[in-house]
Amino acid sequence: MAKHWSQDELDARRRLVQFRRSQSGATITTSFGPVSPEHYLNSGCVSCILWEEKGGCYITSTDIFVLLEFLLGVRMSKEQKDRIRRNLENFKPTTISKSGDTEKFFNVIMKFPNPMPRILIIAIKVFPWEVLGHVLIKSISKYYASTLVSSGQEAGQ
Repeated sequence: MAKHWSQDELDARRRLVQFRRSQSGATITTSFGPVSPEHYLNSGCVSCILWEEKGGCYITSTDIFVLLEFLLGVRMSKEQKDRIRRNLENFKPTTISKSGDTEKFFNVIMKFPNPMPRILIIAIKVFPWEVLGHVLIKSISKYYASTLVSSGQEAGQ
């Protein structure tokens, strides 16, 4: 997703990425591709954001949760999100805010129209786009493990 951007995407510093999902039993299969701002669907669409100063593309933690809920087909509880949020720290996110050396990138993200890749307006955690696959695999496996344990369906029961 980080290559072959249109001039409009480069100017906006954002590429919208539409995900699709299918599920067979416990196996979730996903595909994705760029989508124009005029044609995105409300669910399963996230932003691949160009951080020019770093020379790479990033995704916000907000968009990661949007994507996880879409792929899992559930609305996560605050406790589940907090558990996943703690696990996301292993991927060493960068916290950007309206002050300091990340202010310019913060302002870029704050100006994006819908779909908005953020909720908070104080600070935003961003992850390199290239770790998204690992983030999804780890987060989904942790989500399923915690769901099974909390519902009493541990292995062998």
